[in-house]
Amino acid sequence: EEQLRNVIVEPRVRDGYRAGWSGGEQQGSLRSQPLPMSAYPALLENAELVVCPLSTIMLEAAIFRRRVLTIAYHDGIHKTSPGVAIDYLHFEGVDAVEQFEICRRQGDLAPMFARIASTPDPGVQPPKERMDYWIYHDERPFSARLAAFIDTIRDREGTLPTLVADP
Repeated sequence: EEQLRNVIVEPRVRDGYRAGWSGGEQQGSLRSQPLPMSAYPALLENAELVVCPLSTIMLEAAIFRRRVLTIAYHDGIHKTSPGVAIDYLHFEGVDAVEQFEICRRQGDLAPMFARIASTPDPGVQPPKERMDYWIYHDERPFSARLAAFIDTIRDREGTLPTLVADP
């Protein structure tokens, strides 16, 4: 925190964050206790810009009219790194939401951040149609929705077994 101007680390994760860093170099993986869900609205309400991986926090930040810089490049470690996951069907259309800036190359992260941080925030919420692609309202339990989805794929492809949702 002392080395990063204009950055405030959430006090509830500060100790874990500091333990993961020493002298500006990351020492191993950063592991801290997640914040309770009740903390996120206040964080998003007070954020000017959200930098995050491919995550639901993107949608939540957009709902709060926050710009989002999403890390979506290969990490060189995982088979399904963000550089792969960005091409998954459930991220289709993410480029069309004006609040989302998708960083697909590690070398672009700092310049993109600098550009976004120095540009006035228009403070607009994405149109409902853009968000409805990801936000789904259905009264059925998740297991029933998943089974119906897989049955649809099976019927189309003819290669999957029939699934029965547990009531």
